[in-house]
Amino acid sequence: MRLSKYDCFLVPFVMDGTVAASVIVVNLYAQDLGATPFLLGLLGTTWGLSYGLMAAAAGRLADCWPRRGLLLAGIGLFALSTWAYQWCTLPLQLVAIATLAGGGTALFWPTFETLLYGEAGAESTRQRMGWFNLGWTLGYSSGWAVSGFLKEWGTAYALNTLAVVAGLNFLYVAGRTRGGLPPARSEVGPLPQEAMKVPPQVRRAFLYAAWAANFTLWFSGGAVGQLFPKLGRARLFPDRTIGLLLSLVLLSQAGTFLLLARSSWWQYRWAPLLGLQGVSGLGLLGLVFSGTGTGLGLSLLLLGLGRGMSYSASLYYGLAAPEARGANSGVHETMVGLAYTTGPFLGGLAAQHFSLRAPFALSAAVVGMGMAVEGFILLTSRRAIYRR
Repeated sequence: MRLSKYDCFLVPFVMDGTVAASVIVVNLYAQDLGATPFLLGLLGTTWGLSYGLMAAAAGRLADCWPRRGLLLAGIGLFALSTWAYQWCTLPLQLVAIATLAGGGTALFWPTFETLLYGEAGAESTRQRMGWFNLGWTLGYSSGWAVSGFLKEWGTAYALNTLAVVAGLNFLYVAGRTRGGLPPARSEVGPLPQEAMKVPPQVRRAFLYAAWAANFTLWFSGGAVGQLFPKLGRARLFPDRTIGLLLSLVLLSQAGTFLLLARSSWWQYRWAPLLGLQGVSGLGLLGLVFSGTGTGLGLSLLLLGLGRGMSYSASLYYGLAAPEARGANSGVHETMVGLAYTTGPFLGGLAAQHFSLRAPFALSAAVVGMGMAVEGFILLTSRRAIYRR
C-alpha cells in the first residue's frame, strides 16, 4: 500500500516535530547537568555521525528491502531513545543515547523519501515533495517553538510526552502500511519533463552541487541549533524565547518550500541555488554582528530561505534520476548527517576557544566555500557539453 499525499504531510510533521523538540529539550537538559559548549557541540556531533552513517545504508536498503519494516524500526528506536534520555545524570550519557536516536531517525528518513516519487511523473512527484517538505518543516518549527515550554514544564514530563507522540506515529504508520511497501527499485516510472531536457552530465552536476549546498546549510543549521541556545541564555532570553526564535528558520524555509512546490522554474538553474545560499550566508553574518533580538530573528529568517532551496534541489534531483532513488535519498540524508556532525563539533570548538558568536562566523565561511565549489562543478559540466 502506498501512502497518500496527505500522509506525506502528516507523518513527517509528527516525526520531525518530536525530533526537533527533543533536540532542544535535551540540549537544555545537558546545560542543567553542567555541559560545556564543547559538550553541547559533541551532543549534536554524535547524533549527526550516527545519522549520517546509518542514512547511507538505509537508502540502499530501501532500494532492495520491503520499506515498511525500515520505517517502523526507525520510528520505534527514536521513541525508545527519547524516553531513555530522562534517566541520564551526566552529559556524556546523553551523548551516548544520542547515537541511538540519530540511528533510528536515519532508518526512517531516506526510506520515507523514496515514497515521494510519483509514478504519474513530475507533477505527482512535485506535489508529494511539496506536502512532505511543508510537513517536516512545520513539524520541526512547531517542535522548536514548543520545546522551551515543554522544558519549563519539566524534563521528565517533556521527554515522556514526546516519546508517546512518537509511539502514536509508529501505530499510525503501521496501520496505513499494513498491506506492505515493496522495495523502491521495483517502482519504475518516466523521468520528469524538465530532467529530460537536460543532458545526463549536467543533471549529475546539479545533483552534486545541490548535495554540496545542502551540506553547507545543514552545517550552519546544526551549529545554530546546538549553540544559539547558549547565546540566548547568555543574553538572558527565557527558554521559550530561544525556541520561538529558532523556529523562525523553519518558518521562512516553509515559505520557500511552498513557492518551489508550485512550479518548476527553479529546476536545473544555477541562480536560485547559489543566490538563496548567499542570502543565508548574510543571515549567518547577521547572527555574528546583531545586538538585538529583532536583528537575531531577521538573521534566522534569512538562514531558512537558502535551506529551503538547497534541500528541495538535493531531494528533487535525486528522485529525478532514472534509478537508485533510494541510494540517492541515502546520500541526501547522509550529507545532512555529516553536516550535523561537523557543524556542531567545529562550532562547539569555536565557541569554546573564541566566543559564542564564532560558530556563526565559521558557518558563513563554510557557505562561501561551498558556493565556490558548486560554481566550479556547474561550470565544468557545461564546458564539457560545449566541447563535444
